[in-house]
Amino acid sequence: MPKLDLTRARRIKTAAGKVSALKGAGFAWRLPTLTVTDGQITPFTRNGVDYIEVMFRQSGGFTLSADAPVRYSLWSGAASGGSINKNGHGSGGGGAGWYAAGADLPAGSYEVTIGAGGVGSDLRGNDGSPSSLSGPLSITVPGGGGGGSASKVSNAPGGPGGNGGGGSGDAGTNWPGGAGDPGYDGGSGRNSATISERAGGGGGGAGGPGQDAALGAPGAGGPGILLDWIAIPITAGIGGSGSLGTAGGTSPNMTNACGSHGIYGASSGNGGDGFMAMVVCADEVIVEVAA
Repeated sequence: MPKLDLTRARRIKTAAGKVSALKGAGFAWRLPTLTVTDGQITPFTRNGVDYIEVMFRQSGGFTLSADAPVRYSLWSGAASGGSINKNGHGSGGGGAGWYAAGADLPAGSYEVTIGAGGVGSDLRGNDGSPSSLSGPLSITVPGGGGGGSASKVSNAPGGPGGNGGGGSGDAGTNWPGGAGDPGYDGGSGRNSATISERAGGGGGGAGGPGQDAALGAPGAGGPGILLDWIAIPITAGIGGSGSLGTAGGTSPNMTNACGSHGIYGASSGNGGDGFMAMVVCADEVIVEVAA
């Protein structure tokens, strides 16, 4: 993030959780103020530059007193992977959440709605929920599509979503992955007369499509996006991997808008919840907690 040389003002974090400006060079009083409700404020320093992160892991809001350089990334909930406990079919991975990003925000009051990840399933995976920003700039990002399950024909393809879920694989059909809109598609499943070779496709990721399954090899989930500009860098929006049509895999609950894996013989884990991250230069914007 570029550092704008607007002032020599410094920031301190008070016991009340308020990040304040000490007037410097006569300009501090002109700085925009970002007032936050239900967001976590974290000052940090990188490469000698002081920044302030605001992270929403739940719904909340904020007010910006003037147009300002605010880097942000809004993520929807990811989907859960598919599951099946009979017939030896492979299940598809859950599609990751999608995102919207920018570097500036206009002044005004905003409401942040964070979408939940899809709940784990013992059939077709559940879709993730959308996240939205409402205010002078309004954005909605769709949730990921659930992973396919060959429990019945209607459940077998991967679900559509911000990123599509992976398709399942049974005895006779390579079920397709779900379409990603505006993101990436899920990979297709792989059929086989041999149970151990049936496999599900990977869910689409925020950085690329899910992989198609091959004989005896489930498709990997699509790659995520590295957020290396926030206080603690993370990779968000990884698609869930598919499963084989045999027991033995795992499907843990996921975080950071990542899809959960397909699985055989157990319920899949939950898809990762969405979130919103914002970062400002500490000498460009004052950040405070709403009273």
